[in-house]
Amino acid sequence: MYIISADNLKIKEYIKLAKHKKYRDELGLFVLEGERLVFDAIESGIVPERVFCTEKSSAHFEEPFIITDSIAERISQTKSTQGIFAVCKKPDCKLALDGKAIVLAGLQDPGNIGMIIRTAAALGISDIISVNTADIFSPKCTRAAMGSLFHVNICETDTPFELLSGYTTYAAVLGDVTDVRKVKFAPKSAIIIGNEANGIPDEIANRADMSITINMSGAVESLNAAAAASILIWELRREA
Repeated sequence: MYIISADNLKIKEYIKLAKHKKYRDELGLFVLEGERLVFDAIESGIVPERVFCTEKSSAHFEEPFIITDSIAERISQTKSTQGIFAVCKKPDCKLALDGKAIVLAGLQDPGNIGMIIRTAAALGISDIISVNTADIFSPKCTRAAMGSLFHVNICETDTPFELLSGYTTYAAVLGDVTDVRKVKFAPKSAIIIGNEANGIPDEIANRADMSITINMSGAVESLNAAAAASILIWELRREA
């Protein structure tokens, strides 16, 4: 099917999904842009609700919506579009609960979120719990995660401890607490990583079983959230 107008209802829906978290939540859908992301999603078992692509890319898909170059530029969230877009259903909140998990509490930077998800996936941690964090299914976050989003289980919730029954929880904080390198992680462990500027909300940090930190030399006071998370995830997996 060819679409030649940006006023097409399906195009308008795509634009609205790309821009608004509330609309993504209402429909249970999210969007992907770019050859790598769309193919990574398909290869991981995600079946897009619909695919939009320019004619030069149409041979890669069965029954895509063919769009003009001008429409591709209109709906693109990147500076240089590849002309491939997809609308996908959000996965259900279903955790593996296989012993290791990461809780993102209030993070707002898509780059940090994406890097943390990539690191977790690279080191074999499959469960990511999101609490009042920037939308993991926003276009910025999906691009930052670079396909690793499809190899982890994402659960967005306001009650992370209810999902982590039987887990020992570790709040990553700044301060005079136990250095992560001295921690003997429990067989079932979850590390909580907080907001880039304000850390973990008190109502979550106070319920954690233990507070941990990354001891640093006096020359550095703190690390970027993604860098800190990478160290914490490495230490958690080292104990596995």
